[in-house]
Amino acid sequence: MPNDSNRDLYIDLMERCILGLIYEDPAQDPWSPHVFDLAKRTRGLDWPLRAHSMIGKLRMDNLKAATEHVISTNIPGDFIETGAWRGGACIFMRSILKAYAITDRIVWVADSFKGITPSRSLPSHLKRFKETSLNTGCLMNRSGSWWAGSKKLSQPHL
Repeated sequence: MPNDSNRDLYIDLMERCILGLIYEDPAQDPWSPHVFDLAKRTRGLDWPLRAHSMIGKLRMDNLKAATEHVISTNIPGDFIETGAWRGGACIFMRSILKAYAITDRIVWVADSFKGITPSRSLPSHLKRFKETSLNTGCLMNRSGSWWAGSKKLSQPHL
C-alpha cells in the first residue's frame, strides 16, 4: 500500500484533473462568461467545458471525506454515482479505492440520460426521494434484485 503522503498527492491530483483545475478549464454554461472562475468552480456553480465533473471542489472534498470514512470504519458495500453527467464522482471514488489498494468494492454509475422525472409522475413510494433531493432511479444489486431506496421492487421502473 502506498504511504499516506503519496496517496494524498495522488488523490489531490485526481481531484484537480476531474474538476478541470489543473488547466483552468473554462465554463460553458449559458449564465457565466466562458472563462475559468475558481470561486465558481470551487462551489460547483459552472459547467466546465472539458472537465469530468461539475460538482465543484467543496462537494468533491465532501465525497472524499465520505468515501474515506466508509473505508476507515469498514462499512461494507459498493459505491454508486447516480445522475452522473460525465461520471467525475465515480471516477474520483474509484481513484480513492485504488489509492487505498481496495480491490473488493465496485463503483457503479447510473443515469437516466433523460433528466429528472417530474414528481407528479413518480409512484407515491418514490416521491420522498425527489423531495429530499435524492436521485429517483432504480438500482440493481449483485443478486439481480431491483431496489428504489430501501424498497425492493418486483420490476424496474425505468
